[in-house]
Amino acid sequence: MNIIIIGCGKTGEELIGALLAEDHNISVIDTLPSVINEVQENYDVIGICGSGAVTDTLREADVGKADLVISCTSQDELNVLACTIAKRLGAGNCVARVRNPDLHAQIQFMRREFGIDNMFNPDYSAANAISRILRIPGAIKVDSFASGRIDIVELKVTEKSPLAGLALMQFPAKFKTRVLVCTVQCAGSDRVLVPSGAYVIKAGDVLNLTATHGDIYRFFREIGELAEPIRDVMLIGGSRIAYYLTKMLTESGMRVKIIEADRDRCLELARELPKARIIHGDGTDHELLVEEGIRDMDACIPLTNMDEGNMILSLYALSEGVQKVIPKIDKKTLLGMANGIQLNSGISPNQLMANVIISYARALGQSGNSAIRTLYKLLDGRVEAMEFVAKETPGVTGIPLCELQLKKNLLIAGIVRGSQIIYPGANDVIKPGDVVIVVTTNLYISSLDGILEE
Repeated sequence: MNIIIIGCGKTGEELIGALLAEDHNISVIDTLPSVINEVQENYDVIGICGSGAVTDTLREADVGKADLVISCTSQDELNVLACTIAKRLGAGNCVARVRNPDLHAQIQFMRREFGIDNMFNPDYSAANAISRILRIPGAIKVDSFASGRIDIVELKVTEKSPLAGLALMQFPAKFKTRVLVCTVQCAGSDRVLVPSGAYVIKAGDVLNLTATHGDIYRFFREIGELAEPIRDVMLIGGSRIAYYLTKMLTESGMRVKIIEADRDRCLELARELPKARIIHGDGTDHELLVEEGIRDMDACIPLTNMDEGNMILSLYALSEGVQKVIPKIDKKTLLGMANGIQLNSGISPNQLMANVIISYARALGQSGNSAIRTLYKLLDGRVEAMEFVAKETPGVTGIPLCELQLKKNLLIAGIVRGSQIIYPGANDVIKPGDVVIVVTTNLYISSLDGILEE
């Protein structure tokens, strides 16, 4: 597809790399010549210097032939305006990044009135991802499908875990709850596989499990990974993520304390978040952190604009005995380092947005088919977990799963049919209207028939 990206900051660059990997033709627009030059040196893209809200600039980018326009500048209003103009000039689909809470509250109105196809708030999504992890503190990562009815959870097996030395086929007899192990990253290596029932779990393995939220909760309790519920949370940095996250956590009964260096921002947060305690101070001052009770916190979430600072704050919080630490880390290289020093639960808003845009772009190329609806990248992008809504698909629907010629290293992890959640067996079938969850190491699948061997 022909895709135009407006704004080449951190988010724009993340999208460029992700969409080029999907073999799309990319044009980028930015107001700074230095940014355009750098992007063209690093990526195989067409660069145009100018404002994405100016018709001449959009026409220079051939916006009328664009299948998708994504506006992700630092200004929400500009993103909305750029998408509105691009749509009027003939662009196929337009997506705007909107982060401001006031604008976020009226996204549906703006989509309807301005004709913008989609709007995405990475800060809200990051807050939602953090809140999901805090519900199951023993998990590294928690994603959800089927409107939150099925979770996919990442877990690292410790030496003392009852899972170590257990074959997957032993799970039904060993545990009262039903979970499905979808993928395993083998201990001490980058090898990732979709395991058979004979696979024996080893200490150090990283597992991805699917089940309902209730079954995941009970399973973690059975294996001793269900830590004490999170009650007290310290957020370092009063960003938009902190705002959205605090609203979510306080509504669920957690006590939240925010440390923010900017006094005016503190006053703003105090007005908007009356259930939280707002502290004006430097979140990197360990004496302040001790004074404000970091040693008594159940969770610490560093949300400053400095990835490196968030990592250091996370290590400090762990050293003070904090049960769960989740830093915001956007740089891919630093996310990899974080895993190496036991900061496994890092959250990247930019990667969350990239996942949404990738699934959206794949779906656009599959109109009329059982196109992808949700996409999560797992285990450093080596695994994809996807959600499809099945339509009548020859070769897939109405056929027992045991008769389907599925690709290797691919698992149908769940089927949601109305109010029924099915953990599929050999004789189950996919019916039109089903929500189908697929987990695989085969990347770039965009429609349900893509699960079959060619």
